[in-house]
Order: sequence, then C-alpha cells, then structure tokens
Amino acid sequence: MIRLIDNRDIDREKWDCLLLTEKYPKPYSFSWYLDIMAPGWLACIKGDYDWIMPVLARKKFGISYLCMPAFSQQFNISCRHDESSCTDEISEKLSSEFKLIDICIPRKPENKKFKVSLKSNYTLDLSRSYENIYKEYRRRCKRNIKLARSYMPEISGNCDPGEMVSLYRKNIGLRLPEIRDSDYSRLEKIIAYVLENNLGEAFCVRRRNGLIYASLIIKTGRTLCLFFISTTELSHNERIGYFVTDHIIRKFAGNDYMLDFAGSSMPSIAYYNSSYGAISEDYYRIYYNNLRWPIRLLKSSDKS
Repeated sequence: MIRLIDNRDIDREKWDCLLLTEKYPKPYSFSWYLDIMAPGWLACIKGDYDWIMPVLARKKFGISYLCMPAFSQQFNISCRHDESSCTDEISEKLSSEFKLIDICIPRKPENKKFKVSLKSNYTLDLSRSYENIYKEYRRRCKRNIKLARSYMPEISGNCDPGEMVSLYRKNIGLRLPEIRDSDYSRLEKIIAYVLENNLGEAFCVRRRNGLIYASLIIKTGRTLCLFFISTTELSHNERIGYFVTDHIIRKFAGNDYMLDFAGSSMPSIAYYNSSYGAISEDYYRIYYNNLRWPIRLLKSSDKS
C-alpha cells in the first residue's frame, strides 16, 4: 500500500540510499535538494522505502494542489523492484488525494485520468575518451568553440552564489516573470549548499566589468547535472557557453559519468544540447484537474 508521508516523518537516509541505487540519479529528488528548493515536501512511499516519489503540495484559494518547484525539471520515481507498475500506482494514489496535479515524471502513466505531454531532456555518455566524443560534435559546435577561444576566456571555479543568481535575474530572469523572489533565494541557497558540501562545481567567466557567464553542475552518483546556466549578451556573442561546456566534457571524459543537460524541449536549446552528440531522453508532464466548475477554469492545462 502506498502512503503519503508528512515531511517530518521521512527517513532521509533510507530515501537518499534508494535514489543512489539508480544508475544515473537526477538531483531533483534527493532530500537535501528538496529541503532547500521545496520546503515541506511530502513523500509517496510503498513498503519500507521500496518505492518512493516526492511531491510538493501548495495551496491557493484554499485548494491544495501538486506542482514542481522552481528550477526543477522532474521528480524521480525510484523503485527497488517491480518497476512496471510503480508509476501507475503512485499516480493513482496522487489523484485520489489531490484534485489538481501538474508535475513532471520520468515514465508515462497509463492512467487515463491524466493529460500527458511528452518532454525532452538530453544526456551525453562521458565514459568514452574526449577525442571520441569530440568527433561527434556538430561542425557548427566546433566552429563556435574555436570562435570562443579567440576571445581567450578564463574559466574560474571561484564563483559567488549571490553573484551567479544576480546575473541570472538580470538576464534570463527578465523573460521569466513567474519566478518569485523566494525562488531566487532558494536557488542561491542550493548553489551555496552544493559548493560548500563538494556536491558539484561552478564554472564562471569574467571580464573587467564583472561576471558574464556562470554555470553549475551537481554530482549525484554517476550523474553530472548541468543544473544552472546564466548567460549575457556578451557571452552569447562570444559563444562562451560552447567553450565552457566543451571544457566540462573534456574534464570528465573517460570516466563513468553521464552529463545531463537538464533540458530542453525548446527547439533552440535542444539543438544546442544535441550539437555535442547528446541524445534525447523522454520524460512526461502529467496534468490532472478534477476541480469543480468554474474553479477548474482558474488553472488551465496549457502551461508550457
């Protein structure tokens, strides 16, 4: 039987241990990540942590609903055994507890209650040598790396989380009005936590006027998740992103890692990710709205 467990009753050690049994676990479902990015998160659990999935419940107009935390791509569904049915059993449990659900998960449920949208992530196997990986770069990707080198960028790991988030807010954040101050505060905290606890690495590029590019990878097991990227018009014009991503690939190539690009279904970003030879990996946005009319109209299912 699947139980929905309150945050204070979750055994975080058992939780994280099960996630680490996956070959390439993503960071978004680890307890330390959720405690920062989704305070008060709940746990769907079957047995003695045989199946697990986190959920974030929020309330609006007196209605409890499930959603994804900001800056989080998807929730893992981790199963110790019998993976074939865990997605459907968990989705059935959630739909019995909540009338409004809008989350992303790695496997498609067969439950017809849900509206399901296919989304794409990109991953790159780093177990091969850098030379073999580089051979599969697209020609345009190689040209952009060469162009970036002509500007002689210097990559530094000495990055301040507050400065990284500020760069994001002043550039990419201008196109994302739905992201709140509290979301940015949590983003800064997760970057700081990752760096302070040696759970990842930052890669920053500066010019005389300050920071122009910043990225962060989070290491979870054998996964290197390219969790955070912030660009500027200058770094875009100088193709700094190509240079830094190539640097990351070169640094970790030849080891048993998977580079997770953390997106995206947007054609331009998907093209960028695939230009390194990364392959598409499906995941699914599932949407369920069983609110009474006309309340259900307050939450449509067309959010991208």
